[in-house]
Amino acid sequence: MAERSLQAPWPDKLQQLRWRAIEEADVEGAVLGSQLRAEATRQAGDDELFLQRRVDWLEAHATRAHEIADHLQWPTLSLWASAGWIAAFVLGYGLTELGESGLMNLLSVPLVGMVLWNVAVTITSLILEWRSPSPKPTMPFALRSLTKHWLPPSNDALRTKITERFRAMTEPLIVLRASSRARAWMHLAAALLALGTMTGMYAKGWSKEYRAVWESTLLDAPTAKAFLSALHGPTSKVLGLPLPLEHFDAMRAGPGREPHPGDALPWINLYAGTLLLLVLLPRLCLAALALWRGSQRVEVAWHKLNWAAYASRLRMTITGGGKSIEVLAYGWRAGEEPRDRWAEVIRERFGGLARLQFDAIPSAEEESFVTQWTPTQPLVVLVFNAASTPEEEVHAALARDLRARLRQHLATARLIALLDTTSLIDRRTKEAVGARLKLWQATLEEWVDEAMTTSRDA
Repeated sequence: MAERSLQAPWPDKLQQLRWRAIEEADVEGAVLGSQLRAEATRQAGDDELFLQRRVDWLEAHATRAHEIADHLQWPTLSLWASAGWIAAFVLGYGLTELGESGLMNLLSVPLVGMVLWNVAVTITSLILEWRSPSPKPTMPFALRSLTKHWLPPSNDALRTKITERFRAMTEPLIVLRASSRARAWMHLAAALLALGTMTGMYAKGWSKEYRAVWESTLLDAPTAKAFLSALHGPTSKVLGLPLPLEHFDAMRAGPGREPHPGDALPWINLYAGTLLLLVLLPRLCLAALALWRGSQRVEVAWHKLNWAAYASRLRMTITGGGKSIEVLAYGWRAGEEPRDRWAEVIRERFGGLARLQFDAIPSAEEESFVTQWTPTQPLVVLVFNAASTPEEEVHAALARDLRARLRQHLATARLIALLDTTSLIDRRTKEAVGARLKLWQATLEEWVDEAMTTSRDA
């Protein structure tokens, strides 16, 4: 199943991310209830297409959540990309400079500069493509403000939470995919620029006879000849095109000189061949390399989302029928315990059909409860309100005494701590929430076998 997910096309990936964002943000099941989720899991089967079949079923049946899923979109720029390629071809056609007095300048800056620039870019691009990407790809600062328009917040707190969850999962993938496609776009644009130049040279030479000359302030005849030999030498050898330098000195133009222009067609062939070998073909190969490397990087980032664990959690919602779990809530007033919220988290972790037995531990009555408590299940979940400040003499002591009594009755039993982060997240900043949870972890880690939270973002 996980391998199939890694190979899924991009639209399928986005579809899976939309529904995962909804499920993971909608903890209470306000728009996507637990029964609908469990039914989707049952209908999806248990093969390598499990995740895709499940979201397809949700697309067809989860009408309330479908509207939210439809709004979780990133923009596409395919039309602008096509317009840019057309502009690159037209620009290349206009750079030929084959029209001024019927003469072709062999040292024309646009023609020579295009070749030299592309050779430098090709070398640089090869180095960059094989460089390791950033471990945490982030949206460039200049584009970050635009994402508010692409994925705008809502007045509905739940929708905003779903959007933020979707953004958190997709942004690294979007950055990697967009950057690789941007590099490929630029390589293709450069290839089309070269193709436009080649087309322009032959098109203008079709209906008018051009003659070849050269002129330069910086280069004398021997230096210019050596430069053109180095520039077009590989093309001459690979394509078998002649390098017509026999009368090169006499072709020099400039003030006070009477040049004897040479035939332009051999030089047009050489320039076209050089553009083909040093610009067009390398840029096409680099475009393919950018897309391939980008695809690899996206798959690595996709794999880091841990789809195997996600699928396992989904399957747990329809398994676990033989498991009984005792849930001890500390510090809540009787009748005010958010049991549905806890049950959602516990069943996602230990099985959707697990049987839960709830009991309460009143504040300031920890010792009397532990003394009278007789554990009956091998798995006990102790629930704390994470908004409280953890204390060694209270919370750690309670966990210690409960586990000791639990192990007296069942040697292999486990004590799990569940931190309810709902009120903590509502009151504190993300940094403060993280600091408080670290404090809870340090307080309880010696006395519990595992610690969970009610929020995946915490």
